[in-house]
Amino acid sequence: MLDRETTPESADQADLLDREWITPSEAVAALAKVYGNRAVAKDALADLLLDGQLKARAERSWFSDEEYLVHAWRDRENVNPDENVELTQRDWMDSEDWFNDLNRWRWPQARFVLTHVESPRQWRFLTGVTLAVKDVSKAIDLAVRAVSTSKGGPNPDVARWARFWMAAVQLAQEDKLVRTRLQSKGQLYNELKERDPTTFSRRAVDSWIDMLWDRFVESS
Repeated sequence: MLDRETTPESADQADLLDREWITPSEAVAALAKVYGNRAVAKDALADLLLDGQLKARAERSWFSDEEYLVHAWRDRENVNPDENVELTQRDWMDSEDWFNDLNRWRWPQARFVLTHVESPRQWRFLTGVTLAVKDVSKAIDLAVRAVSTSKGGPNPDVARWARFWMAAVQLAQEDKLVRTRLQSKGQLYNELKERDPTTFSRRAVDSWIDMLWDRFVESS
């Protein structure tokens, strides 16, 4: 762990460690102090959820077959939700529209939504979401080290981009950039991330995922 007497970010961690669970908004605020950007902090936390490195739970969880999200949310009083649900990596990986789902999340309200089935549409709502302090604290430690390493040294993103494109080349060489092997852009991203777990967030590489999909997969 970092020196709590000299590191401001670690002082925040000391406060967090007095609790077992915190709200998504609190986690974003703590991580944003390291990255200096709330959007980057949200992406980092979302990646940890998807990677199974951040435990979460929801006070209420339910599904809706309403086609439109606004109608599905309005119908929330007429559902019989599961309560106090422990969320696993599989819950996040079940999203069939991960990138767009992230844009639908309401961090201050601790309200997340997932596209459980894209067609015909089925939504999954998660409210009263909380995140495990232990895992958030680890994320802060790693972020502090990454930021400290990058200051005054070579840009670590250069190496990450090199690994990203090497993973794409490997997929092509293995004849996996084809429709018979990939069913969605989310699956393409997961294949790349499997080859390099340190790759960028889905949001950061979305335009390149689109390019790979349109140029290779869609035309195969």
